[in-house]
Amino acid sequence: MRVESQTIVRIVNKWTFAQTLFNPLRASRPMNNNLENKSHTEISDILQQIPDKCDFCSPLSYTGVDTWGRIERDTCMTASNCAKYDGKHGLIIFKTHSPLDYSKEKLVDIFGICDEWFKCAHEENNNAIYPMLTWNCKGKAGASQSHGHAHLLLGESFHYGKWEYLRNCAKLYNLANPQQNYFEDLIRASRALGLIKTIGAAHIIVNLTPTFGYDLMVIGWHFDRDFRDALDSAIKTLLYRYKSLTFNIGIHFPPLHEGEIRPRLNFAKFKEDMTTADAPMPFIAYLVDRGEHSNGKFTSDFCGMMLNGSNIVSNDPFESADVMRVPDMLWK
Repeated sequence: MRVESQTIVRIVNKWTFAQTLFNPLRASRPMNNNLENKSHTEISDILQQIPDKCDFCSPLSYTGVDTWGRIERDTCMTASNCAKYDGKHGLIIFKTHSPLDYSKEKLVDIFGICDEWFKCAHEENNNAIYPMLTWNCKGKAGASQSHGHAHLLLGESFHYGKWEYLRNCAKLYNLANPQQNYFEDLIRASRALGLIKTIGAAHIIVNLTPTFGYDLMVIGWHFDRDFRDALDSAIKTLLYRYKSLTFNIGIHFPPLHEGEIRPRLNFAKFKEDMTTADAPMPFIAYLVDRGEHSNGKFTSDFCGMMLNGSNIVSNDPFESADVMRVPDMLWK
């Protein structure tokens, strides 16, 4: 079967780190995002009348399984992707249909699944060490299924494009600025501008050069509670303060360490290494609002200038930062 034996080609420009992944089978992947303009009640009624309308509402019956089996938590479970981006590519399927149904418990479960899934994928291919998670909410953000889900990837040879580009930028910055670290200086500059919210040792930054109107970044040196709590706050900011209806979230992880998510860095060695050319990379999450979903007056949020020139944005990042800093308990 084509699904069981897929040819995936990955092209990497070693100088610019631009990358493209090719898999012709993705043109044939199931699409089920045609209910997005209906209310949650209407969608629920439709799904009750036709139980197999949404494959992800019955994942045990209608989704594939990774060779190591499913990983399950209270709010979500894994499935194998039938049209893969890369050799190791799985799904986290949420147990509630609405992609906007979010809770901190769900994020805790996602983090737990990440830890276990990356280990399993690495055990099958020891050369696969570059982990990434992506979460596309609704069709406008690239989701082929309306049902809430996220993607897990574990690459080999190179990390994925944006991470490699940023790693190279940080390396050049550290070489040009002795005893400095790009990410620590980015955090300091964002704090000076009032564009940051700090939770423990992790930071939420409003991007001063956003791709779209509401564009947040979460930076943490450890994959720990602080990073999780900061990402939880950033997601709630996107959903409840910026009123996002469709969005993209991505988490770039540093390379695996002995087959597992990198453990906490040794503080003394971390301080010694962080201003070198080969300084460790932090854990980075990106959150971008994609505006209103299709409503009959749909206009693309992407244009030629954004593809070939510079980003075009109407939202003021300083106003976004003012909203972000309001205590979480005052929202929702």
